[in-house]
Amino acid sequence: MGIRDKIHQHFSEDKLDLEYLLEAVEEVLDAHEDAFQVLEEAKEPAKMEMAEAFCAALPKFVPSEAWGDPKADIRQDMNRLIFNHVGGGYDLQKRINWLTRIQHPQTQISSPRRIVTTLILLESLSTCLNAFSESPAGFIFESFLAGLLGGYQVKGRVGGNLPIEDIMAFTGLKNEQAGVPLSIKLLAPGTAIKGSYTNLVDAMNRFEHGMKYFVAIKEGEGRLKLASFMISRGNLIDMIVEGSPVKAKKLFKWDPDVPKEIRRLDPEKFLRSLSNWKQLYATLQNTQGYTRDKTPLNENREKEINELEKKGLYYLAHYSYDDLLLEKKDAREATQWSIPKFSALEKMGGIVEYTHLGDLDVSAAAIRNTALSYMKDLNTTISVLFQSVKDLSENVNLYFVQPKRARAMKRGDRAIGAAAKAEAAMQEALATERAEREGSVV
Repeated sequence: MGIRDKIHQHFSEDKLDLEYLLEAVEEVLDAHEDAFQVLEEAKEPAKMEMAEAFCAALPKFVPSEAWGDPKADIRQDMNRLIFNHVGGGYDLQKRINWLTRIQHPQTQISSPRRIVTTLILLESLSTCLNAFSESPAGFIFESFLAGLLGGYQVKGRVGGNLPIEDIMAFTGLKNEQAGVPLSIKLLAPGTAIKGSYTNLVDAMNRFEHGMKYFVAIKEGEGRLKLASFMISRGNLIDMIVEGSPVKAKKLFKWDPDVPKEIRRLDPEKFLRSLSNWKQLYATLQNTQGYTRDKTPLNENREKEINELEKKGLYYLAHYSYDDLLLEKKDAREATQWSIPKFSALEKMGGIVEYTHLGDLDVSAAAIRNTALSYMKDLNTTISVLFQSVKDLSENVNLYFVQPKRARAMKRGDRAIGAAAKAEAAMQEALATERAEREGSVV
């Protein structure tokens, strides 16, 4: 009998599936009082060693660009094993709460599957932040969020430029299959929050309900402060002005090609006077911050002229859009809107609907301490199960790649031993479940 047959004899291949293991983990809860008592009486160093061993035994999933693609094989596997079990529905705040809640001292989470799934996600996020340089980390972070929020990462260009939305979240919405656009910012403390003025103006035209920004501030090793804010057609002007009044003056300055009658008007006051989005969009395209060719808009001119004349805006009323929407002759330097730092964004909460989503610590020490706080719910049997599966996988791999066959045979024997331990732990969990269903605990 070969090594493969021996391993299959002790532990069938379908039982190596993480989903199968997690289902078994749920069945063990409250079934091993003696093991719980040992953990309660164990000294702190012993508990810490158990937590470290458990974290080491957990399956490792390294985030990649494929996590942002629902059609990719690894994303489909992650959906089945992890992402489909994330709570919170189609709500950004609730989904983030699901992830951050495990690190709240007062939280009473007892489901082993929930604990294990969240620990795996925390370790994956830690890898995302620490295993890549700044620019790739931001890109992989977007892929991670696309999976966590049930959506996809946006990679195509719009109008020749990369779009302002980084992911489309919650693409399973019944009435909004396209999903919810999110722009992602992964920043260091004190870094300005900024973006393309042109892309933002165009995004407001594309997305009637506005653009939500997800901001993650890296505060020290592994610590993240998570927040969101909203930019819409209604607060666009206020956001740009409040973020940087000096920059706003430059962005809103009239394009040199605009007729002189229009250039006599104060840009900011004029922009604020326009309640009709098509009028506002047309006018924003004629500011110096906008660097793309303008798109003519169809409008009922008679109705529009009456509305403008009532406001005393005679110059705009009697200049056609053909006069106003002029092609720019020269390419100009790209311009950006800006909020100087995160603390300034917090103060703008009343304008941009700022929301503090939560805090996370994904440092190795924090993840280990999180596991430690739940060790009584992750009893000895579950730890043995994961450790045995980890040992089985490692020894099977080493059996096939070890050039010295005597050593390889030893690895094969260890793999069989690990399979036997995992099988015994699984049988214990199943026996406990059967006994509980029959009304007696063995």
